[in-house]
Amino acid sequence: IQPKSNFTPGPVFGGQVIGMAMLQLGFRILNDITWEKPNPPPNLGCRCFTHSTETVLWATKAKKGSKHKYAFNYEEMREENGGKQMKSVWRIGTAGKKEKTHGKHPTQKPIELVDRCLRASTNPGDLVFDPFVGSGATGVAALRLGRRFLGCEADEEFAVLTTKRLLELNDIAYESSNYNLQPSSRKRLFEQTATLEPSDNDHVPARLPDNGPA
Repeated sequence: IQPKSNFTPGPVFGGQVIGMAMLQLGFRILNDITWEKPNPPPNLGCRCFTHSTETVLWATKAKKGSKHKYAFNYEEMREENGGKQMKSVWRIGTAGKKEKTHGKHPTQKPIELVDRCLRASTNPGDLVFDPFVGSGATGVAALRLGRRFLGCEADEEFAVLTTKRLLELNDIAYESSNYNLQPSSRKRLFEQTATLEPSDNDHVPARLPDNGPA
């Protein structure tokens, strides 16, 4: 999070509405990326085509030509794409069973998708903020990449889901008896867990704060 940029995924129509709102808030859209799902969920109604894509908006508040620059790790993305410029259509599978062992979210994003967004637009040590944490995929991807992470979630079920996933990075089992999930403490618990610092090694799980859980 910086004057740099942010990514906003969503269905095509939703992406258009969000895109208009972002423009009104002063964002400049850099790319509208099409996430193509090779394994989309079936259309149960059988009254239209199966929805197999979502739009990911990449936007920044940095004005064109201003001294404020956003990060784009062009060479890393080019190398990942076999030495060619990476296109704005990404074919990535949906979240698998391993990513849902602690629970499911109706709009869960695969870690692979979030991972690419973060590697493209952030650097180790940067702060990544997710205002709608949901399944916690952003936090997992950020901490694995050596970024710092801060997230918000209003729904207790998904706050607990994210807490479990972040604790798992540290090989710590979640036990509800260890946490007082009354409304007064719920926010503190999640804030403390979600602001884990990255470890020195980008690929080693982050460590819990010294003062432990709330």
